[in-house]
This record gives sequence, C-alpha cells and structure tokens, in this order.
Amino acid sequence: MMESIWVHAYPNSRGLDDPLLNPASDPNLSRLGCRKVLVYVAGKDILRGRGWYYKQALRKSGWRGRVKVVQVQGEEHDFGVRFPDTRNAVRMLQNFAAFLQLD
Repeated sequence: MMESIWVHAYPNSRGLDDPLLNPASDPNLSRLGCRKVLVYVAGKDILRGRGWYYKQALRKSGWRGRVKVVQVQGEEHDFGVRFPDTRNAVRMLQNFAAFLQLD
C-alpha cells in the first residue's frame, strides 16, 4: 500500500528507499541544516508511522538538533488543510507558530 501511494505522489522515485521519501536512506541526514524539527502526525492517518520513523531516523543519524512529534488524535491525513477552522487545526497552527518562535 505504501509503495503505491509514493509512486503516485512521486513517480520519478526509486521506490521507498529513495532519500527524498525515506530520510534514513540519506547519507547526509545528520547534516540537516536546522536546529529543530516539528512533525505532526494525525492519529487516523495511514502514514502516521512515517512521522515517527522520521524522528527515529534523525536520532539515529547523529543529527544534533531537537525533534518533536505531536500526534493529533482522531484526525485524518491533511486535516489542517481540508478543515482549517476546526479546533484541532487552529491549535496545530498556533502550536506551529509557537514552535517557530522558540529558540
């Protein structure tokens, strides 16, 4: 299932091990040019595991930044785009803005 989703999202990929789709395959991941990363995961999203996987990949790479995963229970993939006025979407945007301001 995952493979078929990525093929449609990125038809020129080399599959799930393409560094553009699988950060753990990128030999330069540890050199990510930022100090912090925020990952949102929707609780009902079939891709939610990829968000948690990204956190693990960053940690294993030796990247020295800070990564935070926020799981929003009861929501589907891209809920913040499809339903921007809902309580969870507004809260997500507010938390994201706060994350950008923190140092």
